[in-house]
Amino acid sequence: MKRVLRSFRVYVDEEAGTTSVAFAIWMPFLFGLIVMITDISVVMFNRADVQRVIQDANRLRATGALASNLGVEDYIRARLLQSDGEVAGTVQTAVNLLSVTSVVDIPLSRLDVFGVLPRVVGDITIRVANQQALEFMEI
Repeated sequence: MKRVLRSFRVYVDEEAGTTSVAFAIWMPFLFGLIVMITDISVVMFNRADVQRVIQDANRLRATGALASNLGVEDYIRARLLQSDGEVAGTVQTAVNLLSVTSVVDIPLSRLDVFGVLPRVVGDITIRVANQQALEFMEI
């Protein structure tokens, strides 16, 4: 009996595996944090890419390379096509006397990678807009 108690005491006093246990406890949280950071980074990158596409389209419209608002919207839609063949969001373009303005509304779920962020904050709509001064007068 003393031998069993001594073996049990040695087992309880042993600390060799505590690091592994702590790692196993914290691993899901660390993995979740890395996935969340990756999702946020990809959303920010994709939003910047959408901003660049809108700027290019508005610049082409402002210089007269694209003749109509429909041309601007088609240009934006063509560059926002995703792998499933769908446009990432809705596109609106307006021209007033001095500028051209384009707005794209995209659901968050179309911009992320893992789908974690829309589950946490909801599938909110991200609005990306750009305004460019016209470099010629429309008649």
